[in-house]
Amino acid sequence: MQIDRICTACAQWDPTTREWRGSVRNRLLWALLAETGLRLGEALGLQHRDWHTGPGDTPFIEVVAREHPRGVRAKSGYRRLYVSDDLDRLYGEYLWQLWRSRPAPGRR
Repeated sequence: MQIDRICTACAQWDPTTREWRGSVRNRLLWALLAETGLRLGEALGLQHRDWHTGPGDTPFIEVVAREHPRGVRAKSGYRRLYVSDDLDRLYGEYLWQLWRSRPAPGRR
């Protein structure tokens, strides 16, 4: 499937180093678009508070119409979309990469 090739080209898990090679952010975006059918503007407008996850719960995202500095928006208004555990784990990997790439305290 073409979307699998795109996701693989974005980022791959290296079992030897136990690290992602490439852009997990881009892989997450493409996987999110493919799984949920979101429009690009809707996906780009998502915020961390829109992603709901937790042990024992079915993960979901809330698509919320809100102003965006670049003009992207959710055309269909509010809706809740349930996502797979695999996509939820990929979101967790993305958050981990964000956390690891933050500047050390006292350094900018």
